[in-house]
Amino acid sequence: WSTRGAAGALVFDHKMWVMGGFDGRDFGHSDEVWYSENGADWTLAAHAPWGPRAMHACLVYGKWMWVLGGGIYDDRHAYNTIADYSDVWRSEDGVNWEQVTPDAGWTARRFHCGVVYAGGGYHKMWVIGGYHQGNRNDVWSSRDVRHWTEEQAAWPVRHEPGCLEFGERLWIFGGY
Repeated sequence: WSTRGAAGALVFDHKMWVMGGFDGRDFGHSDEVWYSENGADWTLAAHAPWGPRAMHACLVYGKWMWVLGGGIYDDRHAYNTIADYSDVWRSEDGVNWEQVTPDAGWTARRFHCGVVYAGGGYHKMWVIGGYHQGNRNDVWSSRDVRHWTEEQAAWPVRHEPGCLEFGERLWIFGGY
């Protein structure tokens, strides 16, 4: 694939996947979905209908790959933004994508993190922090991806945090 940053990556169906991203030299954004079984040989699976985007969250939840939010970055525009999204997409194979909702209810954003965490005994998808005309510290969770609940955040605003589930806890790292 071409040079890109801020792409989504995950492991699904015994393959590594890379989705979207942008080239910081010319701000060209990608809608490409690539996969590899060995990290050396890559196959273009699709030009996804979610369109060119970067800085989105990608995760595995249930039997699907998910793309949540993201945007189109360009430092020649106000707030370095052409568009930010709050849509949610899923795919079982990386080729065929379904838009689950055009607006998840949380503010459109990019540079957020997404994670699956089983807090309270129920697996949920989580969207944490990010950027939309300023850094954010809101936290949202959902069990069905169509209905989202705003949770409490105990940290200051930040974008580009890392997040993961470990030891039955939800962890957030860094960001600025």
